[in-house]
Amino acid sequence: MSDAIASATTAYTDGGSLRAYEKEMQRIIARGHSAAWLAGTSERMGIPLDSPLLSQSRLSRAERADIKALVSSQLEYLKGFTDAAGDMSPEAVAARANLYAGATRASYYKSATEADLPCYPGGCPSCYGRCRCDLETRDDGIHWICLDDPSSCSDCVERGNTWTPYAGGGE
Repeated sequence: MSDAIASATTAYTDGGSLRAYEKEMQRIIARGHSAAWLAGTSERMGIPLDSPLLSQSRLSRAERADIKALVSSQLEYLKGFTDAAGDMSPEAVAARANLYAGATRASYYKSATEADLPCYPGGCPSCYGRCRCDLETRDDGIHWICLDDPSSCSDCVERGNTWTPYAGGGE
């Protein structure tokens, strides 16, 4: 996904159309979240990612709805990004575009854990997925693992301190 984002971003910053860039990023984001979902499902089920049992067409309606919701939230961010991109330097455009690759982690974790959490690593609205958080499924539940470092926002650090394991409720 990162290569596709870099290629699309370079085409745009080298003089390409903003609308064409937005359309390509929409496609990349949707494809990336679907791939992350399948990778999470593969992990959870213990089957190879290339198994014929695992494909986009075999996803349930609920799984497709979950992916669609995750993609939809990213497309809202993308609209704001593309509205501002014309006033940004090529470096700033590239840095912001790269955040979309990290956001696919939320799809992976939602699928891998089958948990209904209020937030997943990669989907934190405070750090936009820049953190290096992880979820671990243990016998007593799901634990949010957070490295308390400069890449982690205070919300992620708080989750790391309180989701040991996640007990439900709100954020």
